[in-house]
Amino acid sequence: LSMNLAMAIPLWAGAVIMGFRSKIKNALAHFLPQGT
Repeated sequence: LSMNLAMAIPLWAGAVIMGFRSKIKNALAHFLPQGT
C-alpha cells in the first residue's frame, strides 16, 4: 500500500498541476484579443 501511495501521489499531483496549467492558459486566452 505504501508503495502504491508513493507512486500515485506524484502522478496525481502532476496531473493536477497540468490540469491547472491548461485551465490557466485557457483563462488567459479569453482575456487576450481574438485577433492575436
